[in-house]
Amino acid sequence: MPDALRVGLAALIGLFLLVSTPVQAFDLGELAGSLQLTERREIGFREERSLAALTSSVISTGYFVFEPPGRLIKVMETPRRERATVENDRLTVSDEEGTEIASVDLASQPALKQLFGGLLALLSGNAEMLRAAFNVSLSGGADDWRLDLTPKGRSEEGGPAGLERLVVTGGGGAMKTIGIREADGDRTRITLHRQAPPK
Repeated sequence: MPDALRVGLAALIGLFLLVSTPVQAFDLGELAGSLQLTERREIGFREERSLAALTSSVISTGYFVFEPPGRLIKVMETPRRERATVENDRLTVSDEEGTEIASVDLASQPALKQLFGGLLALLSGNAEMLRAAFNVSLSGGADDWRLDLTPKGRSEEGGPAGLERLVVTGGGGAMKTIGIREADGDRTRITLHRQAPPK
């Protein structure tokens, strides 16, 4: 066999071995660990909600506040000022004056419970909480990943109270987008655009 051909075959075999070597998978435990927050953190958002009954989207902006281990606050700044707090399985909503306008036991709202529970699980780095509530599909690597969360026990009507799927993307130890799809056709896309340093 000519030397040039021998060298070429060796290079081809080496390339084949290189691309065929399994790469260590990026798993849910690693993802949860990279997202885990142990101190208070503010994360800005832009939310676009598309309702099946409307032709235009509803856009809001504001920021999330996560206070470990299990308090999540959503502060909406536009189009109106409003504050929603989730803690101990209760959702409390107050207006810009701080007056409580709604209080909901999440045990009576399974879809909201799973939605906020999934976010809290990601922010607290709790992979087991995610596995308990969702069927989990993770693709990509540490710098660019996609997490598909389908509620367990989904029926033809969707998950609890119509929750169909959550899709979270991110990379570099941070979430970038959150997609929420409901069985009635309503969809929400939340873009996370700022991760402020802990206060």
